[in-house]
Amino acid sequence: MAALNFLSSAKSEAVSDTSRLLLLSLAEESGNGSISISSTARSPYDQARIMFDNCLKLGVKSQYRLYKRFGDKIIDVFKKLTSVPDYKRDEVIKAMMDKINEVGPSKVSMHCVDTQYYNVVDIPFSSVTDKDSFRKAIKTHMPFPITKFLDESNNNCFHIEIVQSAGL
Repeated sequence: MAALNFLSSAKSEAVSDTSRLLLLSLAEESGNGSISISSTARSPYDQARIMFDNCLKLGVKSQYRLYKRFGDKIIDVFKKLTSVPDYKRDEVIKAMMDKINEVGPSKVSMHCVDTQYYNVVDIPFSSVTDKDSFRKAIKTHMPFPITKFLDESNNNCFHIEIVQSAGL
């Protein structure tokens, strides 16, 4: 039987039993003995912090490619405020969080949606031994209950959005 591991960066309580069973099924169907979850639901602060860190680590251009119109507004804040010497990390993250709250957290990232309606998980590439089989298994569960799947090579993870029965 496959195993599901939650890394310290993921909130296990944000993933329903139904989603857990689906993820375990995906692992088994694809021949992966276990998979890990690195990210789940996020607060606007956590979303801003992660976007800040990814802009620094992976580059602003890669993040513009990843996010859409509303996420780009948050990256614009990062770009503007970090262009000045001696910027303060905490102040930039707070300004990014304020912008996230202004535009609407779920418009920036599905990681910020109500878990009653959607469970969103990121699964690091490093935790999946057979990536091609895993992709195929995911696609057999689309468009329901998996409503969106992103192969995020910039962030080295699979991003999976799972609709919950409360969202029907």
